[in-house]
Amino acid sequence: MRAVWIPILGILLSACGQAPDVYEVDSALEPYVARFQSESALHNGSVPVTSLVAKFGDAGASDRDLASCQIGGGEPPTVVVDQAKWDAATDSQREETLFHELGHCVLRREHDLRFTGSYIPESIMHPLRLSSAVYDTNRDAYLTELFSKHDEF
Repeated sequence: MRAVWIPILGILLSACGQAPDVYEVDSALEPYVARFQSESALHNGSVPVTSLVAKFGDAGASDRDLASCQIGGGEPPTVVVDQAKWDAATDSQREETLFHELGHCVLRREHDLRFTGSYIPESIMHPLRLSSAVYDTNRDAYLTELFSKHDEF
């Protein structure tokens, strides 16, 4: 009897939009996901990443999109990264981009449109891509802010 109920329960959860826990991260992206988890422990408590797909593919409609987060439809949260743009990006650009998308997919953060008085985005969750110089200079503050909020949607 138990073997019958487990598949039925899985179908019911999928129908309700509950995504199964799946962890499939491309080996080139794994160091950044691990870094995200390590930095979360340093900046406001550990954030385990237990359900995530991170892969290379079509990241979005814009020529500027390096990566995107896809959530919903009963599928695990998925980060899709444009391979050519990834290959051309610096480590800092890769980290900032992956952390932004993991902010959506893992922390469930929305975009944050705030600017400082100097017109610099206050959050890594700003929809504008940060320059490497701005990100590197303000990295600690950006990561503290990133991990200070979750479950905005």
